[in-house]
Amino acid sequence: MDIREIKKESLKYTVWSILPSIDWQSIDPYTKISALQITPKKAIKKRKVWYVEVPYVTIWYVERALNFVSNFDRGIKVVDKWMTEYTKTTKKWEKKYYDARVQADCYIVLWSKRIERTVFWVRPMVENNAISIYSCYEAARSQATKSFADTLWIWSDAIMQEDEKLQKAREEAEKATEEDAIEWFTSNKQANE
Repeated sequence: MDIREIKKESLKYTVWSILPSIDWQSIDPYTKISALQITPKKAIKKRKVWYVEVPYVTIWYVERALNFVSNFDRGIKVVDKWMTEYTKTTKKWEKKYYDARVQADCYIVLWSKRIERTVFWVRPMVENNAISIYSCYEAARSQATKSFADTLWIWSDAIMQEDEKLQKAREEAEKATEEDAIEWFTSNKQANE
């Protein structure tokens, strides 16, 4: 079967939730991984982080891609999780931050062999009454799954773009003054109303 046909069918499943019209369970996993190495443009979303537009891929897409490659023979088990709390203080304000840390054992079965990886992930979060600690842990678990997919070269091109833009956003935020932060939060609040 032609790789272009496999790419087209994988796009149907991973992005649009349409079951492929080919017998995708009989396709070699290596061929499926090759078809998913370049993330489809329709699967890449964007969000603003400190004036920087950051591309990202949803966990929904990554889990579907892993299912497609493994014929649904994969999993993740959170082995340990913990929360670190710290405070950042400037001249005029003090803000609490949390880091949700997750250690997860991930596996996928390819070529009748079980491939296992232990993945660690940290999800930073600013104190916010609208977001629960559970949500922070769930976000860290999702990022651990994405990290596992990256070890198989699934969505690797998109994660490199995301990391690059997030680093730029962090650098911009570190340089910002309190007035910059107030202006940014005000403009985002108005844009979301």
